[in-house]
Amino acid sequence: MSRFSSQKDECIILVKALPHRSSKYYETVCCAGIGRDGKWRRQYPVPFRVLKDSQKFGRWHWIKYKFTTPKNDKRKESQKVVPESITPAGELKRAERVKFINPLVRECLAEAEERNESLALIRPEMISFSWTRKTDEELSTEARKHAELASQLSLFDEAKNL
Repeated sequence: MSRFSSQKDECIILVKALPHRSSKYYETVCCAGIGRDGKWRRQYPVPFRVLKDSQKFGRWHWIKYKFTTPKNDKRKESQKVVPESITPAGELKRAERVKFINPLVRECLAEAEERNESLALIRPEMISFSWTRKTDEELSTEARKHAELASQLSLFDEAKNL
């Protein structure tokens, strides 16, 4: 399906993932949200940093956009977004948020898997955090890659080996 045969959709954004460097799309983020029909949506690739200011959106914002069905991603929630079509369409009122997302809350990952869902909201009963310290070398490598990426001035610059 090409951009010319795209479909229209609208969803409320719940998550924007960390930026991902891409030789094909510069830098992208994957977003996840819920459509007007109460079902999950995964939008990719969203070149958030290079969107026009009028196209930028945050959590709890409705967006309208065009998409095609991805060829290499068979998850039912996935949509290949046409970036230039993204249009913010208001914010979900705070008082409506819980009612909107509650039908998607699952007790555990197994419940989501049974429903063939690759996205899920889990309401944990116990919360425990852990972390692992990165080495100085890992931090240095990440800083270098981010600096190289930030030095790219436009989508039309030659791709750098990151």
